[in-house]
Amino acid sequence: MFDLISKLELKHGNNGSGICWGGLQLAVYHELFNTLNALDTQTLFCNIKELIEQKVILDLLPENVMSCFNGKNTFNSVKSCLVVAEPNFRMNCWDKMRDVISAIPVAFRCKVLTMDNDCKFSIYL
Repeated sequence: MFDLISKLELKHGNNGSGICWGGLQLAVYHELFNTLNALDTQTLFCNIKELIEQKVILDLLPENVMSCFNGKNTFNSVKSCLVVAEPNFRMNCWDKMRDVISAIPVAFRCKVLTMDNDCKFSIYL
């Protein structure tokens, strides 16, 4: 069992404004996603998978991101997370993102993860 990340914002590493404001987006979505928590975990997982598939089709995320999700997982709690695929740390958005997230009330703050080309996640913030 692991945590289900239901309040999820996925950004590509070259999307500077998306990375910068992603934490604020998650805070705004907090109340909207609370209604999803009442759904069974498989339905919630399918909704997240559809979101990821859409972003892959739009070339907003790399194609191999789907290999990280197999649909056989069991969840024990719900978390909020900003995931940045193929991060570009040379961009100046990272300091701005930290400023934006630090201005958000603690109860609404998200974790920030990075994901490399091999679907390996790292905690950034």
